[in-house]
Amino acid sequence: MERIDALVGFLKTCPHLKHYGKEPYVLMSVDTMGTRTGQYSIEAEPANEWVKRYIDGSGTKQFVFAFISTRPYSEKSNAETMAFYENFSEWARSAEMPSPDWIALETLTGGYLMDVNNGANSARYQIQCRLLYHAAAKG
Repeated sequence: MERIDALVGFLKTCPHLKHYGKEPYVLMSVDTMGTRTGQYSIEAEPANEWVKRYIDGSGTKQFVFAFISTRPYSEKSNAETMAFYENFSEWARSAEMPSPDWIALETLTGGYLMDVNNGANSARYQIQCRLLYHAAAKG
């Protein structure tokens, strides 16, 4: 859970995230997502944990996840949302990793619409990502 908490903290530093409403901070959770506009979440995706393994037990691992946001839904805001995900991808590609064990934060897809909540004029968008990191040898 320590790596997940660090990932959440790191994602909150993205300058393209914005908060909505009364909170002066970004709302981000793990594996839960409300319908309120302005919330963000990371949800684990099924994937092989190991990318590369060495004989000594060390190697490279990955954490594959969906980075999700609930954002306003309208023709104007949909274009803004797509621009947000493009900017997020650029940030992820160029951001300095906060831990020496972290290799890279990669986006695996572009941002895309998942679900629309017409009653609230909001939609759930996501982008698939992976965190690559060094795994030390056991022992």
